[in-house]
Amino acid sequence: MIEVTLICHNCGSKFRVKVFEPDEAEKKGAPKSPIRCPECGGTDVRR
Repeated sequence: MIEVTLICHNCGSKFRVKVFEPDEAEKKGAPKSPIRCPECGGTDVRR
C-alpha cells in the first residue's frame, strides 16, 4: 500500500488516503471502487 495526497475537484479539499498499487490490488482481489472525498462525497479526485 502507498499513501497519496488527493485533491477534490468538486470542493477543493485536500486529503490523504492509503491505496493499493495496481498489481497489488489485483492479486488481493481488492474492490476497485472510486475514491470518495470525505468532505463532499464526490468522486472527481486527482493527485
